[in-house]
Amino acid sequence: MDTNHNRIKVSDLEKNESGKILTTNTNGELEFTNINTIKVDGYNALDYNQEGKVLDARQGKVLKDLIDNSKDTLKTYFDMLYLGISNNQNVSGIKTFLAGKLGLRNTANTFTSFFSNTNTASRTYAFQDKSGTVADLTDLAGKMNVPSGVINKISKFSTTSTIGNSRITDDGTNLGIDNQWPILSDFSFGSLKNRRVDIENSESQTEGRSLILAAGKASNTSFSSTNFVKTQDHSYGWSCIDIHKNGDTYACIYNGDIYKKTAGTSNFIPLGQTARTWHSIKCMQNGDVYACGWRTDIYKQTAGTGDFMPLGQAVRTWNSISQDLNGDIYAVCLALPSAIFKQTAGVGDFVLWQSFGFIITGLDFASNGDAYLTGFGNDIHKKVYGASSFGATNQGAKNWFSVKCAPNGDVYAGISGDNNIGGTSGDVYKKTAGTNDFIPLGQTTRSWRSLASNSLGDIYAATFDGIFHLNLSQTGAPNLNGGALKLIGGTGKGSGTSEVQFFTGQKTVSGADMQTETLRAHINENGYMIWANMPTYADNVAAIAGGLPVGCEYKTATGDRKIVY
Repeated sequence: MDTNHNRIKVSDLEKNESGKILTTNTNGELEFTNINTIKVDGYNALDYNQEGKVLDARQGKVLKDLIDNSKDTLKTYFDMLYLGISNNQNVSGIKTFLAGKLGLRNTANTFTSFFSNTNTASRTYAFQDKSGTVADLTDLAGKMNVPSGVINKISKFSTTSTIGNSRITDDGTNLGIDNQWPILSDFSFGSLKNRRVDIENSESQTEGRSLILAAGKASNTSFSSTNFVKTQDHSYGWSCIDIHKNGDTYACIYNGDIYKKTAGTSNFIPLGQTARTWHSIKCMQNGDVYACGWRTDIYKQTAGTGDFMPLGQAVRTWNSISQDLNGDIYAVCLALPSAIFKQTAGVGDFVLWQSFGFIITGLDFASNGDAYLTGFGNDIHKKVYGASSFGATNQGAKNWFSVKCAPNGDVYAGISGDNNIGGTSGDVYKKTAGTNDFIPLGQTTRSWRSLASNSLGDIYAATFDGIFHLNLSQTGAPNLNGGALKLIGGTGKGSGTSEVQFFTGQKTVSGADMQTETLRAHINENGYMIWANMPTYADNVAAIAGGLPVGCEYKTATGDRKIVY
């Protein structure tokens, strides 16, 4: 039997004592030993990577402190690179982290001294996002040119790398060359010397090129049927516009006069009316013209002649005036109250017709009798002919300000802000043939305060930026004039001369000889046409024999003026 085993003292087992642990003594015997006398191996488990080594409490505390400190250090470092907040942050006053981007600046908030070491030689710095190079200031200094120009002078390259002033001036309205004084015409030369405008000489194998001066032509072409184009009228603060059945156009200036452009003419003429805050003008079926404004009476010009006379109506915030198929006239009061007032058959006072719970701005009647009403910050409302009330058309709450029913059934509505009721500018909208929704036409954002239509269906708009025209008729207006080509001799002073002279080249015998410029005729300051060398022949036969073409003028020896036939 194997006797190689530990023994235990029975006496020890018979004692009932606490704080003992079973151990092996030097003789190999098992005995109970006080737990406090156990000897612990004196090693640091953090120094070992072999099995069996364990951490005691002291070593564990050291490890925990190390981890905690490392976490704090790493958090501070990564917070510098990846800020978790959305607003701008400065780190050490040098690097600026912006929302969605990284900005670099120094403590002086300038774009210098980004690098700790001063550059001692030319060098480039690569930007990886663009794969390009940027030279430092020393390299750039010789390449940069900051010109010191003259206001309104067009620049030119003085050398291959520098920019200077040219001889051309563009003041934003007119162009000039070598001008010393303000430019008063579309194009002007300076008065330092005589000037000549021509086409350069052709080389020896090419004919000389023609120079054509042509005035503007009238046209049957509509260059834009989709956009409102600014007319040549002055850019006054136009507030309203309408077109008379005789073709005359009326337009008003906000806080100004009423203007009229007679059919077939090109300019608006002031009618000398008292300046008022005009908001609407309307040409009626019988030829009368009505006008009204903000906190004014309603005024009438009878049959399109004379002054606009007050009708003695209550002073209200009148914003629009229109007429239905029956000849009744309606005036829109924008606010206080928001209501429409009616004058039956153009006679008597305007009486309350219908009130609204929102700001109303414009009213017009279509050729089928339907009525359209615009609501500011509201909707466009429609009253079908014969109905008793208006209903919303669900076009959205916009600053609807003006409305116009065209002869072809299309309906236009304009967006506008107003100094009195606020709001912002916008587009022009179109409802085709009175059906479907109003569709934006994509016009430049403006205050489209008033819309009008002529007999051809073209649409005109009055805005504070000028008068605009939507050309929808290809043939346009009849009997239009062409532009005049005017040759003007410079006017003299006192008894000085003023002439228009005509030159051509004089034929030569040899085909290789150059012709010379020769004066043929001139018109002097008295309007006399003077021939420089009118040919002289005895009669028609002699003139033809002498080489004169049919239609050419000549004179006889006695001074009689003749024409070759």
